[in-house]
Amino acid sequence: MDKVFVIFIGIILIVGTTIPAYADNGVADPDGVGIQVLEGSLSNSFFETLTGGGHVVDGVGLTVVDADTFDITLPAGASVDTALFYWDVMDAQADVVEFESTDVLPGATTFGTVADPCWVANTSTTSYRADVTSLVSGTGMYDVTISKAADQNSVLGAALVVIYKDDSASTVTTVIVDDGHIVRTQNEIMSHTMAGFSVGAVPISATTSFIVGDSQAGTSDETFETNIVGDASAPNGPRLHTNTANVLAFVSAGMTDADLTIESAQTSADCLTWIAQVFDFSVERLAVGGEFLGVDTTAILLAGTQTSAAWMIPVIVSGIGFAIVIARKF
Repeated sequence: MDKVFVIFIGIILIVGTTIPAYADNGVADPDGVGIQVLEGSLSNSFFETLTGGGHVVDGVGLTVVDADTFDITLPAGASVDTALFYWDVMDAQADVVEFESTDVLPGATTFGTVADPCWVANTSTTSYRADVTSLVSGTGMYDVTISKAADQNSVLGAALVVIYKDDSASTVTTVIVDDGHIVRTQNEIMSHTMAGFSVGAVPISATTSFIVGDSQAGTSDETFETNIVGDASAPNGPRLHTNTANVLAFVSAGMTDADLTIESAQTSADCLTWIAQVFDFSVERLAVGGEFLGVDTTAILLAGTQTSAAWMIPVIVSGIGFAIVIARKF
């Protein structure tokens, strides 16, 4: 009798592959100004995923006086990750720009000069950003001085953005900052698209902040995904506006960009400069066996968007099996 034995030998190949992941330094805004031909644009300058993260913003108007104070309150348990100081000036730079009595002009980022926002005596406007992380310790009051002897009236205001984190939190937050300079004349629509991210799960919070210079009495609607979330009046003093809005209702899993506008809500609108936009969203931090996974691991598993790092994980590509037939005669 012939008996046939079949032996199956399986060989599993393990290879590396790159999957999307949250990472620092997102891509720049692909759309620029958008709806109408306006001067200037915003682009990405900060993109980071943090445990228990978020942002707070405060603004001051410095047209009448050259000194004021930012009031910053962080959630309990949070610490500062990054602090960004913005200011906006028409024509020549200010003589003195100090944050917490520290000269921040050296090393500051200067954005492209654009037209002035409908001023007769001025011809141009420039916005600036300084990293003041080393000068911001947490909740507290922070002094700012911007002096321009020739024309203090041409200082359009300043703002402080503080991005925070909490390593013990049960959430993972992506924070994005787009900045630069867009100027508009009356009744034109200012438009910007924030991109380069992916909401990998159902969000539990989402906020956005507008930072706008030369805000006066005119009323303009601020929108997020076509939904009105505020108006660009000047609650922070003459000619500066910051508005933080809860936009959770307009953010969903799978979202990869967000359209924002500042548009006139009446016949005679205000001329404005759009200096920066901040957006953050949070999802639940994943846990295994009662232990939270790291922020990077959570981001990988939620399939966020990779922009600067490649995460290699082992995946099974295929199993190759073959049979060896051994015939043995008894």
